[in-house]
Amino acid sequence: DFDSNQNVPNIKEYIVMQRGATDKNIWSRINQWHHIDTINDILEFLQKTQIDFLAPAVGTVHGYFTGNSNIEYELIRKLPFTKYNFVLHGCTGLEDRILNKLSKYGFSKFNFATTLRKIYRNSLLTSLNDNIEHVKPYILSNPAKDALVKHMVNIINILNK
Repeated sequence: DFDSNQNVPNIKEYIVMQRGATDKNIWSRINQWHHIDTINDILEFLQKTQIDFLAPAVGTVHGYFTGNSNIEYELIRKLPFTKYNFVLHGCTGLEDRILNKLSKYGFSKFNFATTLRKIYRNSLLTSLNDNIEHVKPYILSNPAKDALVKHMVNIINILNK
């Protein structure tokens, strides 16, 4: 369980040591050390640490999401979106309808790193194979950048439905 008397001073010290790092990155490290899974723990943590962003565990997973989702909508409904910024980790592979539903709650940031890396890699490999004569990185990488833009436009449209 989360013990704020023991953990918050250590967390604040860690944040000071990580000057220049974003709170999101700091939270990722903190989350490895402490189990904060109830709404009361989350609210206490936010109040005492005053971090800028928090990525609570709400049932999404890092990597490519497969299988049935187990999103904790009850917990999400209790998050104070008007007072704090929340990040949704693990968006890769979520169904469009679930992603759209989650966007309505007020998350400040959605993470799609696995999808973006896969799109970039696959597009770059295709470009390398199709353009054997080119050696200029900006020519070879343009199709990958275009594919990323196309995908993000699609994601923005899903989130704004």
